[in-house]
Amino acid sequence: KSLFLQILLLLFVSSSLKSQVLEKKYRNLIKESTSTIRAKKLSGKYFVLIDYSIFSGKKRMFIYNIPKKKFVDSFLVMHGNPRGKRTSTVRFSNEPKSFLSSKGRFIIDGKLTRSNNFIAKYNLKGLDVTNSNAYRRKIVIHYSTHIPLFESSKPIVNSRGCPAISWVSFIKMNSYIKGLTL
Repeated sequence: KSLFLQILLLLFVSSSLKSQVLEKKYRNLIKESTSTIRAKKLSGKYFVLIDYSIFSGKKRMFIYNIPKKKFVDSFLVMHGNPRGKRTSTVRFSNEPKSFLSSKGRFIIDGKLTRSNNFIAKYNLKGLDVTNSNAYRRKIVIHYSTHIPLFESSKPIVNSRGCPAISWVSFIKMNSYIKGLTL
């Protein structure tokens, strides 16, 4: 029983320290994101930050709780690649049919929808010139069965431009989505 409590405490302290490290690293992006949320009069308590400079086999999609002022979750996330092969090199484009990821701020449509391609997805609306075609390009958050549940030393498979996450992460993401920004 004591060992179990020590492990729980270690996990809690580790999680808390990780959140503090992330908050320092992304201080400016946190300020910018919360300002955008206020300016656009969005109602969400969370925003999503993806750091594509982090290797794809590591968690690089982070959920930030605005009222609590801390990161509360993190996921593995795909990036776009026109060839669909595993590559850790991330390139960006706003051009239709480029199949590359887009940079910038997005609003996540809080409505869970489905399409011919995806059983469940959230549409993204780009707010910047670097991602203004996101909706037209059909850039969405969706799940993929090709994403592992755990971090790896190998790059994860790439998407066709979408920030795709595992099914388990997608279920967790559902609990956060209500006027989120990405």
